Amino acid sequence: MKAIVTGGSGFIGSYLVAELINEGFQVAAIGRKNIGSLPPVRKKLLQGSNYFNLDLDNPDQIHSKLKDEGFIGPDLKYFFHLAWGGNYGLSDLDIEAQTKNINRTIATYDIAQELNVNRYIFCGTMEESFAETYTDLDYKNNNKYNRHVVYALAKISARHALKIRYAKGGPELIFGTNSHTMGPGDIRDSFLQESLTSILNKKDIFMSSGDQIFDVINVKDCAKAYISIANKGIPGTSYWIGSGEPRKLKEYIQIMNNLFFHVKIEYGSLPYNDVILDKKIFNTDKIKSDTGFLPKISFSDTVTQLAEFIRSNK
Repeated sequence: MKAIVTGGSGFIGSYLVAELINEGFQVAAIGRKNIGSLPPVRKKLLQGSNYFNLDLDNPDQIHSKLKDEGFIGPDLKYFFHLAWGGNYGLSDLDIEAQTKNINRTIATYDIAQELNVNRYIFCGTMEESFAETYTDLDYKNNNKYNRHVVYALAKISARHALKIRYAKGGPELIFGTNSHTMGPGDIRDSFLQESLTSILNKKDIFMSSGDQIFDVINVKDCAKAYISIANKGIPGTSYWIGSGEPRKLKEYIQIMNNLFFHVKIEYGSLPYNDVILDKKIFNTDKIKSDTGFLPKISFSDTVTQLAEFIRSNK
């Protein structure tokens, strides 16, 4: 069996590639970075894959390359689309860059159809739930802010575009929306990872009230969940991928602090003006009932793994 993963050089993408290889797949990993420039942990995860340094803005080149390498036909089971980026980071405020991501998404679905892929799996993000809430706000009377909204709205637009495209015929379409992922090899500037680094360096943490509802899943569990919905998911369905145990942000911070040095945490010392999501948004019943997937790695174990990685890469 064969599978294609865009964003294969990324955090979740590299773990997904490794899990697919473990399950016996021949994997084409597509990334916009040269493999030699990747962190060692990602290079290791990509070992055994067919890695292609290709640009999604050149779909004809991607189609030709994959076809030439034999990624076509009935044994090509899945196309996982994880690639997403901006000019100044994943969640930048560059509308033109985010619009390009929508066009790239449609291009990858067309490539999947041309290669006779069985199923196309789109990778969504937790920030989409924030964006959906923001669209209901009256901007004249509300000054709430979240820097992820532009990026997340582009993700939502890509979903709508894919649904329209799928209705015209093509590979079976499945959506996965993952909670915040953590694990070794993450280089993003997430608040949880920055807070863990502060704790390990015995530095005090200054934060908002911490009452925001959040969910975290280990990146390895997240990769396994994507494979589960590809294997057993119902076409046209959107699955939430998470721990099933969402908590307030300050509870996650406290767990990390208890595991290590008990630094001082000042809640409410930073301004916070954002929406607070309902725990119901993070419901994982659908993925459990349809695929049987259950995460196996706890938040505490995830933090311990990440702490070991951070310490070893100082």
